[in-house]
Amino acid sequence: VHKLEKVTRRHGQMAGRWLGQMATLIGLLLLLLLACPLGGGAEGVDTRPPTVQSLGGDWLPTTNTGRDMPTVTNFWGSVGTHAQGTDPTDVFSINALTLPPWAGCGVSGCGRVRINGNVVIANSTRWTAYDAGRRGWAHGLDVETHTRMAFESNVVLWNVSLTKTSADAGTNVSVELTGLVQQESSLGWVFPLPANVADFRFSVGNVGPQQQQGMWAEHLRSPAKSLFVFGGLQPTSWTNGTIPCPPPPCRINGAWTQLASGQVFGPIQQTDNTFAWNNTKYPGDGWDSFNGTITHTGSKQSIDLSYHRVNHCPKGQPTCYVQMSGEFETCNRLRLTDSEWVRTTAMSQVPQATFVLPSSMTIGQTVTLQVVLAVGNATDRVLADATAAASQFASRFNEAASLWENRWQSAFDKSHEHFSGHLPTLSLEGPSAIDATRVFYMSCLTVVALERTNLPIVFPRVFVTATGNAFFENTRNGIGGTRQWFWDAALHANLNSLLDPVGLRTDLRAVLEFDFHTGNGISLDSCQPPPPGTNAPAPHFYAFNPWAYYLSLSTYLKVTNDTSFLHEPIDTPMVKNTTLSEYFEIVALDWLNYTAPGSLLSDYGPSPGNFLECVPLYIHIAPAIQANNVWMLRQTAALRKAQGRIDDAKRLAKLADAVADEMLRRMYVPQRGTFNCLMPDLSPIEMRHIIDFFSVGIGMCSEQGCDLSADMRAAMVTFVERELVTATWARALSPLTAKLPYVSRPDHGTTGSYDAWPALMVEAYGLVQGNYTRALELLASFAKNTHEGPFGQAHECPQQPHPPYTPNDTAPSFKPTLGETRFTADCGGAFFDAVLRGAFGFRPPILWPAAEGKTPTEVLQAVLFTGNRDPGFRGKLTHLQTPVGLATLTATANGVKAVLEP
Repeated sequence: VHKLEKVTRRHGQMAGRWLGQMATLIGLLLLLLLACPLGGGAEGVDTRPPTVQSLGGDWLPTTNTGRDMPTVTNFWGSVGTHAQGTDPTDVFSINALTLPPWAGCGVSGCGRVRINGNVVIANSTRWTAYDAGRRGWAHGLDVETHTRMAFESNVVLWNVSLTKTSADAGTNVSVELTGLVQQESSLGWVFPLPANVADFRFSVGNVGPQQQQGMWAEHLRSPAKSLFVFGGLQPTSWTNGTIPCPPPPCRINGAWTQLASGQVFGPIQQTDNTFAWNNTKYPGDGWDSFNGTITHTGSKQSIDLSYHRVNHCPKGQPTCYVQMSGEFETCNRLRLTDSEWVRTTAMSQVPQATFVLPSSMTIGQTVTLQVVLAVGNATDRVLADATAAASQFASRFNEAASLWENRWQSAFDKSHEHFSGHLPTLSLEGPSAIDATRVFYMSCLTVVALERTNLPIVFPRVFVTATGNAFFENTRNGIGGTRQWFWDAALHANLNSLLDPVGLRTDLRAVLEFDFHTGNGISLDSCQPPPPGTNAPAPHFYAFNPWAYYLSLSTYLKVTNDTSFLHEPIDTPMVKNTTLSEYFEIVALDWLNYTAPGSLLSDYGPSPGNFLECVPLYIHIAPAIQANNVWMLRQTAALRKAQGRIDDAKRLAKLADAVADEMLRRMYVPQRGTFNCLMPDLSPIEMRHIIDFFSVGIGMCSEQGCDLSADMRAAMVTFVERELVTATWARALSPLTAKLPYVSRPDHGTTGSYDAWPALMVEAYGLVQGNYTRALELLASFAKNTHEGPFGQAHECPQQPHPPYTPNDTAPSFKPTLGETRFTADCGGAFFDAVLRGAFGFRPPILWPAAEGKTPTEVLQAVLFTGNRDPGFRGKLTHLQTPVGLATLTATANGVKAVLEP
């Protein structure tokens, strides 16, 4: 660990002290090296991963307003380019700036570019892991911007290109700067984003040793500071950044902006203590008119208003009146029952830097603006970061790409020191090879993008669950932050066990300190064991938590064979004075505390929030939970057998068989290939969900045997093809579910799927069918989604939102803004696990078998699940770390064969 901490520090120092102006040359050399053919590799196979740039997305139009926009990362945090649910997208603004402990840029965003006074709207965007590209046009100028985050730094960089396309092109370009950033003690999952300019003090002037022009924004409610600085071309003039705030008593007359929607209400007419407003600008959008009164109580001023609404009333009423109250926080700021308003004149005085383009510009000529934003809480450090980046803009901008590329390549480099392990490389043959390989590597890239090296409480390198744009329905919040959810992390446990086993081991020890009955995750910027008797870190738990714990812990041991970990003592609020070996059995039998009367099936209650949150009938006795219980019991039975505890192994195996038998007898629907939920009285609730398909397929048709008959397996596969699979994705819930034909949430409902579910569907499909020919075709079909960006929280599949709720299975899926979905989410790492564990059959036991006269290759071959049967595809996994050495797994007509590498 000390060695790895030293290496991590060394890389951070190298970025700041060694590269400097040489970054461009280094980046070019790296690309040249990647382009040169390698002379070696296992059996002559090219063992290089694709470059980050080649995994980038396409330029996509912004016409689909329901599509999420790019988010970029730099291993310290992330920044989004467009708040979800708002319209339109501009070419410059950022939002949900997340650099723990700092967060900023709410729905109103930070910054805009105007030409001749008009905001430049983006007509297309493109994502790369380190770059968000946007293109637009206004007043005879083509505008292309690229937003990056300086590598492992609290700095954001913009490169803005303005190309003249007509003789009468605009010449007045202004950059509106709003560095709204605040400091938090812990970001967690949902965290506030400042959006009120009245909470900030702005100042403009020359800064740094080179006297570049810049703008400071000081948060008045926390120590946070931000500084915009221009590199290269400097502004011609500035608009005053002072925000006037009239003294009390406050008046509401004039125009106000609702931060949630950006809608302007005004002018509001005030007479004495009464006021009124009549809407003429936004007819039919819900607001029509309102009137109210202002009440003075000492120094406090409260308001009450009654507004008239149209089209958005309860119970289908065409119009209605809604009562609302609130108070003045300042004379420029109103906080109402459901929203926050800021005086529009205060908002309009955000600082703007103006550039006058030379009149001598010719058609086709380009002028470039370079903009830097640095954040922090120490004035000297923020000033140094911003001015250094502005002075060396080209090198810092290029480093953002070249150092990201270096980090990505290091994930596959067995001799690199950044990660404690490395990932294998994949090569496939056949018509689906290119697309399936892209999905595999994008799965890896998604997880690597979520690495954070500035949250060292648990370990110098940790992985957060997700990141993305601000969520429109709650303008004050960002989502993602520093949280690691247990369930999500478990879904790519193979990937993390191979990439960074030392870090994962430490992370798992931290996770073991939490009781999975009382919470679902940890915040990596404030991780501490919860005090005894508390419900930290969250007040409820998922019924899938025991399985998630078991999957993460067992996968780490299967990949590493770290037997010392198996025998480490565990003494936590949940269990006392035991070892991990015994803990496995405790978790595998936890469901016995929840069994239905007269049954071996576990009932986790009536709340959908304990299951899939948004599927109201996925409750009580859920099929996936029972299949997971069977799997955990059999895994533990195999562990006990390997430990020589034969009686315990027989007891657990017998119990697993009994649960499996009752589950199939009561829950399986013959011919349909689906599994019903059950009520506490064991009566069925029709359900047709993807989670049951893969949980049963993986949990009950595995290395311990298969409980499913040939007819069952055929019906299950038919169900998937008939009701779930679309042209480019899969639905989580079938629209043919009798009482749930339309559930409008793209992760678990009928309108799409959580990104891990199609991955696990592919794995189960191959297990159930007996080979991976069709499964890999499905995997390849998902590649179209990766041309938008990395895997995220969900992809949406279009469906008619009113009866008869017709699904459009031929339309392409897309990254949605609906449902608070995150642009980048670690659940996409499940595709890696599905390929390794499913297609290549790498399914070793928790405790690896003793050699007993076998060669290392024979030991490895024995733990591959495929045996001698044709897996249905041809390909190789190269440089796979195993407890017996580096190996290449090759899919042949006679099964997957293992060969140890020299």
